[in-house]
Amino acid sequence: MAERKGADKRAGRGGAVPAEALDRVRAALGRAQQGGEENAADALSDLGAIPAPLAAAALAMVARESGVAALPLLVTAAERGPQQLALAAIDALGSLRAPDAALVLQRLADGAVSKELRKAAKRSLFRLQTAGVAPATTAETQLAAGQHLVLLAKVSNPDGKGDRFLALAVAGALGAVDLLAAVVSDRTGIVDFRGLRVSRNELAHRVSQLLPAGESLRLVDAPPDYVRQALWQAHERNRLIGHPVPDEYYRWAGSIGTVGQTFEREPVYDSIDAAVIRWNPQILEESGQLFHEPEFATWLIPPEEAEQAVRNRTRARQAGLILPGQAEESQGMRLVDHLAEGFFDKERRLLYKRRLEQTAYVLLTSGRLLDARRAVAAAMALDPDSRTPIARQPFPLEMALHTVDVLEVESERQRARGGGLILPG
Repeated sequence: MAERKGADKRAGRGGAVPAEALDRVRAALGRAQQGGEENAADALSDLGAIPAPLAAAALAMVARESGVAALPLLVTAAERGPQQLALAAIDALGSLRAPDAALVLQRLADGAVSKELRKAAKRSLFRLQTAGVAPATTAETQLAAGQHLVLLAKVSNPDGKGDRFLALAVAGALGAVDLLAAVVSDRTGIVDFRGLRVSRNELAHRVSQLLPAGESLRLVDAPPDYVRQALWQAHERNRLIGHPVPDEYYRWAGSIGTVGQTFEREPVYDSIDAAVIRWNPQILEESGQLFHEPEFATWLIPPEEAEQAVRNRTRARQAGLILPGQAEESQGMRLVDHLAEGFFDKERRLLYKRRLEQTAYVLLTSGRLLDARRAVAAAMALDPDSRTPIARQPFPLEMALHTVDVLEVESERQRARGGGLILPG
């Protein structure tokens, strides 16, 4: 130990790398070698406690003394560290004659956010290639047809705002797994994004923690290319409308991979025949019953658009025009119908058609075939080219009624707390 400390100090005099900085980098290496997201984060924290120039110099020195054993720390620093540290890690990777190092450099050369990092990765990769070192091609780390090896792909049903979860787990270097999790909106694109490097043993637990507690959302398996396509399409929506993309997305975008098989329609139609749905009108008639299912609890018309319908129905009840237990339609009260007809214009019909198809896939994959068929029937009727008017579609009418009922209950709660008629939102 004394001999190493002496060597560290001599290195410090020649290369301005104090022994304390080297000890911190060695500690970071020990954490990174244990694997898992927390250890990787702790390793980055250890490196971040050192001034950037010293951290870069110490990292290079520890890489030289540790050789291939330094790979976990170098990969973490190269992919997730600040630029100066990442450049030092990329340079050090170019000195390791290991196929796994070449694989990481190839990934950075293709997908690093910074142009400078991509150029550095290409230089280091070229050094390895001229030394006869090619990227690893083992079953654990191979890239097949330009795509990363996907271990898991999942989607959730959309919530009432059109937001849903997407998850992709991709095999990384050294047996690690890159877990990518996103919240995407069918209006604005990617609204939240997280990337985690985890061990295979951690993967199932991490995936179980992605969704918030509750019964309305559930994750199900999906084709990997479908998830990839959904991520790229969401990012394109961000670009088209100018909605900012979470910074974390760019850190991990290189792990998404390219889309091999494109999906022209939602995958639920691979299992449910649209023609069978058309031939059985009873399925459409039952589609309003979907609002008894937890997946549709948050499907509401925005309060600001439903406000007048709620006020009118409340006034009618107070005036005795609507009697308890009597249907509004039998009394000529079509307030809810008017709300649905006014809300579901051509754009919204298409929007909710897709939401219903995506929910139908989740219902089908969860083993609820009848509910999935009802959702498909409602989706097909909402198609802008459908000739079925909104007034004859149970699903949008039930959604309007569900909205008014929910807002009336909330209004009563607000009034009981000392105010007048107040609508949420």
